[in-house]
Amino acid sequence: MGRRLIFIDDKPGYGGVSTCLICLANELCKRGYEITLIAAKKNVYETRVDALVQIEECDFTDEKAVERMIKSLNDRCAEIVNSHADSGIQIRLLRQKNRTYQLYLTEHLAIFDDPEYIEPRKEYFSLANQAEKVITVSLAGRRAFQAAGVEYQKLATVYNGVKAKPYRERTYEEIRLMYAGRLTETKGIFTLLKAMDLVRQQIPEAKVNIYGTGRQEQEVRDYIREHHLEEQCILKGFCDCMEKAYQEHEIVISPSRTESCSFTILEAMNESCVVLASDVDGTRELVYDGVTGRLHPFGDAKTLAGQIIELMKEPEKLRMLAQNGHYEVTHSFRQEDSVKKYIQCLTE
Repeated sequence: MGRRLIFIDDKPGYGGVSTCLICLANELCKRGYEITLIAAKKNVYETRVDALVQIEECDFTDEKAVERMIKSLNDRCAEIVNSHADSGIQIRLLRQKNRTYQLYLTEHLAIFDDPEYIEPRKEYFSLANQAEKVITVSLAGRRAFQAAGVEYQKLATVYNGVKAKPYRERTYEEIRLMYAGRLTETKGIFTLLKAMDLVRQQIPEAKVNIYGTGRQEQEVRDYIREHHLEEQCILKGFCDCMEKAYQEHEIVISPSRTESCSFTILEAMNESCVVLASDVDGTRELVYDGVTGRLHPFGDAKTLAGQIIELMKEPEKLRMLAQNGHYEVTHSFRQEDSVKKYIQCLTE
């Protein structure tokens, strides 16, 4: 690998992609590489990366700005451009002829067998073989690229990682539930609300704190009001200290329709919480049902409610799952191991 790398992040906020890139940029700086980050928002990175990292802002909603940015890549003398952008940007990068750099694509989504999801991205998958490397953050994420004929040697998988923390023993005198994520149907928020409606019939004092915002927030508020769930489902809005939130809860619920390698799940397990998640590609690579957490079919509020009730009534089961989940994440999903493997992908 040469000494100059460019990373691209088109996401407008702090999240899984920026968490990954911050770790990579800082470690590569320590190793003497020149790093440029082209980001949708400079302020996501400015206080989080080494001062030697050059940060440039690009308005990815402006077609002309994106075109200028992509054309400029050939003039930057970078050995590798590693793009973590959505498929639209990836396609434009793949279409570029006579590149002076090696193009590495990183896919943070789990591709699942849903025609509505696959169809708009067919060009992306078919062009992906023109990249020097395609990196996914889960084995589930590899499938569409494999199906599209991307060469085995060009595919790599590196799971996300977290900074391992000591196991936190809990008394379980009170069992508190939380959700962290966007307020959208895809994230399964309405499944959670329906489940809590069932839970309160057996455990009236049960409640879930809901952290996050989203385009369906008003629909969520309306559902809570119409079903009289104000005491069971408490909207907390955006949280700028998730570490503290995890420490104040025993169970974290992730009922999403699709996940690849969820930082929410990894961070929750790292904080000794028990994760109840939907049984979807990506997530089942992180959570083993009945061993390190619990899985339920996506959209199955009845099963999710049953799992909540069982664990609230049997705290020793909760303790066992918390211990196993913490052990798994701190041994198999360590941040330093993830960064090391990612850098190996860039250097091999």
